Amino acid sequence: MTDPKPGADPRPLEFTPKRIILPVGGRAVPHQAAELACRIARREGAVIHAMTVVEVPRGLPITDVRDELAMQADAWLADIETTAKKLEVQCELVIVQSREAGPAIVDEAESWEADLIVLGVPYREKFEDFQLGKTAAYVLHHASCQVLLLRDRAEMGPSEHDSQ
Repeated sequence: MTDPKPGADPRPLEFTPKRIILPVGGRAVPHQAAELACRIARREGAVIHAMTVVEVPRGLPITDVRDELAMQADAWLADIETTAKKLEVQCELVIVQSREAGPAIVDEAESWEADLIVLGVPYREKFEDFQLGKTAAYVLHHASCQVLLLRDRAEMGPSEHDSQ
């Protein structure tokens, strides 16, 4: 047995989530986040609450959802349901209509009493600087539970490959 590093906590990780919120959308990274959330849920015996937020523009009533958006949300959730079944994880599915995704995710986590949000975020740059995005920033700032971000890989240009 090796000695732990100085200052390291020898106790095992005590955080064992039982209620995981999984916001999903149409990008590859949310699918990777879904697989990660399902693997955590399987290991810990947790339940996943997969949700898609359909953002309704301010000029329309909150109940006004276009058919194509609803069908897209259904498809995303069906994909997550398939992943959960494959990994034998209990998964609840919900579509939430809101003006903005961030507050909807935080509200859902509060009302469902989640202890973890697993959120996939794309890699974005603006003016050569990484940008987190308003939804992820809102969730990180306002969620009262733990938040796990899975950021997509950075795409490296030819000059960056050459310098490594």
